[in-house]
Amino acid sequence: MRNENLTLTLKEISKKLEGLNWIVLSGLAVKIYVNEKREVNDIDILIPVWSEFQEASKRFGRNVKKRFLKKENFIARDYGFELNVKGMKIEVTGGMWEMKFGNLKSEPVLPKLDKEWVRHAREKEYFGLKLKLQPLEDLIVQKIAMNREKDKKDLECLLTMLKEVDINFLKKDAKNWNCLKKVVSILKI
Repeated sequence: MRNENLTLTLKEISKKLEGLNWIVLSGLAVKIYVNEKREVNDIDILIPVWSEFQEASKRFGRNVKKRFLKKENFIARDYGFELNVKGMKIEVTGGMWEMKFGNLKSEPVLPKLDKEWVRHAREKEYFGLKLKLQPLEDLIVQKIAMNREKDKKDLECLLTMLKEVDINFLKKDAKNWNCLKKVVSILKI
């Protein structure tokens, strides 16, 4: 998606979510952290405070649903809803409570989202918008766990920022994703 349309979409979302805490996840977070040229096909958003998540669903006129998501090489269960804004798919979640990647199964995250995870979310400016992004540490762990070709490319870019990572938090996060040994081995930490 072209940056202009992406920016307009994000501005519209930001306006609807004004006053609520929300975090950009996955591909768009990678794009903003490291690589403006990375293409994104959707926008993934987490609203970590349950009451704010419910408020967001009202603002968008959507019902919160328990979802079972099956995508490529992983499955997940969450509470969420989907939107289409300016032709772009937006997935909004209140948090995953289970994710599986092949033989890896993550620990539950919802209903009590780890406050340390939220504290590690970083604010970045993107075309005049201040956005909170998924913690860099969690993105690195996620990309290692998912291990698709696009994840390997994202990981390569993210590793250029390794000096900015809180290693203790990264290890804790990798343990939650149930892939600590794999992360330690790949990152040699």
